Amino acid sequence: MRHNFIVLVSVSVFCLLLTASLLVVVVVSTSDGDHENYYELLGVGKDADNRDIRKAFKRLALSKHPDKNKSDPKAHENFLKITRAYEVLKDEEMRKKYDQFGEDGLKDDSSGHRYQYHSWKYYNEDFGIYDNDEEIITLSKSDFETSVTNSPYVWFINYYSPQCSHCHHLAPDWRKLAKELDSVIRIGAVNCEEEWILCRQQGIRSYPSLIFYPESDSYEGKRETQSMVEYVLNKLQPRMTTIDRFNLNAFYTHTVDEDDDDNQLKTKPANQWWLLMFCVNNKDCAFQDTQQMVAIMLENVVEVAQVFCDSDDKQVCDHYGIHESKIALFQDISGDHHNYFEIANSDQSVEAKQIFKAVLAKLPNVKKLSTKELRTVWHNLGTDLSTDPWIVEFTLSDEDKEVNQYETKRLAALVGDESLNVGKVFCDREPQACSQFFISKYPTIAVLNAGPTYELYHGRILAFDIANFAKESLSSRLQTLDPILFEDKVQNPVSTDKPWFVDFFAPWCPPCMRLMPEIRKASRSANHLVNFGTIDCTIHSTMCRQYNIKSYPTVLLYNSSIAHQFHGSHSEQDLIDFIHETLVPSVVHLTPESFKESVDNKKGNSFWLVDFFAPWCGPCQRLAPQWTKLAKLLKEEPNVNVGSVDCQAYAQLCSDAGVSSYPTIRLYPSKDSKYYSKTQKFNKYNGNNRDAESLRVWAYNFIPSTVKEITSEDMFKKLIKSDTVWLIDFYAPWCSHCTYFAPEFEVISKKLKGKVKTGKVDCQSFRQLCRDAGVNAYPTLKLYKKSAKGVAIDGQSAKEIIPIVEDFLSDDNQDNIIRDEL
Repeated sequence: MRHNFIVLVSVSVFCLLLTASLLVVVVVSTSDGDHENYYELLGVGKDADNRDIRKAFKRLALSKHPDKNKSDPKAHENFLKITRAYEVLKDEEMRKKYDQFGEDGLKDDSSGHRYQYHSWKYYNEDFGIYDNDEEIITLSKSDFETSVTNSPYVWFINYYSPQCSHCHHLAPDWRKLAKELDSVIRIGAVNCEEEWILCRQQGIRSYPSLIFYPESDSYEGKRETQSMVEYVLNKLQPRMTTIDRFNLNAFYTHTVDEDDDDNQLKTKPANQWWLLMFCVNNKDCAFQDTQQMVAIMLENVVEVAQVFCDSDDKQVCDHYGIHESKIALFQDISGDHHNYFEIANSDQSVEAKQIFKAVLAKLPNVKKLSTKELRTVWHNLGTDLSTDPWIVEFTLSDEDKEVNQYETKRLAALVGDESLNVGKVFCDREPQACSQFFISKYPTIAVLNAGPTYELYHGRILAFDIANFAKESLSSRLQTLDPILFEDKVQNPVSTDKPWFVDFFAPWCPPCMRLMPEIRKASRSANHLVNFGTIDCTIHSTMCRQYNIKSYPTVLLYNSSIAHQFHGSHSEQDLIDFIHETLVPSVVHLTPESFKESVDNKKGNSFWLVDFFAPWCGPCQRLAPQWTKLAKLLKEEPNVNVGSVDCQAYAQLCSDAGVSSYPTIRLYPSKDSKYYSKTQKFNKYNGNNRDAESLRVWAYNFIPSTVKEITSEDMFKKLIKSDTVWLIDFYAPWCSHCTYFAPEFEVISKKLKGKVKTGKVDCQSFRQLCRDAGVNAYPTLKLYKKSAKGVAIDGQSAKEIIPIVEDFLSDDNQDNIIRDEL
């Protein structure tokens, strides 16, 4: 393998957005032969997530770095290979291309791409400060939108640079903060050296920057744990109910029907659990500092109230039979007040998380399901659509860890009013129950819904996350498929009532997890057109290999067993547009035979726009949805056809056509067109913008126009005073809005043919004409009939403008037009 490189050395020593480091920047040029497997170079599997890849790279960086292998003449070259592998696999787009097409898929990126590596000391001391902290979630651009921007949860995020001394100084306090606020809010960290695009998008200009979400407020206080904790609690301000002598009876009888601004009293069901914090003497209340955190942790799980048993409210403590400071858990505060669980007393110094765990430990366990019971649940979901869905945790009896027990109990309390059942299956005791759902790791959460259908959860085992996932999953029309269901439902034309839209994914893949919510949204609005399914390729790897799935996510629409691959952006609208386009295509997929017949030997006055592409080409994939949109924009032109040629499938056709780069966009005019000659049979698009609107403007340069060019003031005066109604477009050549409006005006002209005539005036050439017409902005549309003063028409699209013109042209409005002109 041949490498060319340039070495640049830079040193900086400040903690601003330009990161301080000693680094080597390398311009890598790789020959086409002797490729190595990037996964093997890093020693990771194809299912490795970003954290696994980072850890593997760090391990190799410490042992393979040239600083530690000075006697090895190939140390530099070998380290470049490792760096190249890491840079490709950590980037979701590059990784997808590499997985699908190997290094051929990276050709667009490899020429002149700069890769950098640092000194050995950097990898040893600065490479990811928080990568090994369980309480701190390391965020990246790939998961930031899903986890933070579109999340209902509170985040406190530390944007840092490994080169910044202040960032290292903060690290111990940030770790303490994460431990103290664990289960209260989410504590995150972003390495801005690795994620500089994300940091720029978030407006980060210095390090460390501490940002509180969802408000995106910047923390400017002391960088010490206690100050940061106080800041968070002040931001959250949980509403603590206080029980005193004035409202005691209301709690006892459950007749509260007021919403008190101070106490926020509301009627609660009789079986509602309550955590009461009794304080006989404020000085003795060791737990006072933790009350807010406890209230936040137990929100929607247990009602939390404080009781001050001083001389004025002594009767409150008498009522509950408590005469010392303590924390007590009541299952029903309207029942036997002397029957409670003591969580802590004044002699104990307890942390919020200890109270949280102690409370959850007393809550009822979730139902344990046997194989027989689970089969009954599954059967009922398939036969009775009114059956309540289930959230089921699949785990092992010896791995039913404390954290999972607490979170599943918390989950049961959260969804108790949602008509959702929560259960647990021990897979070592009930293996058949787990194999039915292809459970391969523990714990795994599944949402079982009517149909019967199910979906597996792939996030962190946190009750609020699971509850939100369950609500989203139950409202969608997404089915989890396995090899048997796939063959029976997707590949069997007899049993297939609709085409199938199938997402082949891997849970460790960030783009897969970002795409999944968009597929759920699409399934709600487009399930009348297609069925939606998912296949987890980490579970069904053999099947995915069988169907040549090489990268994730791979989304295929099976229409009569023919697979059409989706290449658009990961949004609900693009998914739905792709479905419509595949079922009723606007773009003609040309073969050598149809290309020869329809393009080379076309008859009449037809035009062809053709996109020559390669499936592995990144710019081609980005063009694909725009090309489809272009085809839809040109559907009003009966003589214009839009097609595409797959140059990987039809290499000889592209070679014969002289196509050597992708994408290549050509327009083949009709043989009677002035743009056609035997020496120039096509026109090539050389513009920088490959969006549908820009391509449309270019195409209309070759399509015969029905709009009359007005070339003199006398011509203009003669036209507008004639008996014919004229719609005139006043434009300027330098006006970009005018340029993009021109094709739309052509559509308007054709649709209004026979009703009005259309013309256009170049206001740069005829300034006085436009001034006399009262035109002071471009483009301006005016409707004229026998008058020098026209009626201005508002709008920028045919859909808006045509109804306005037709309304003015109606008999009822003819007089109005003349009056408006006068």
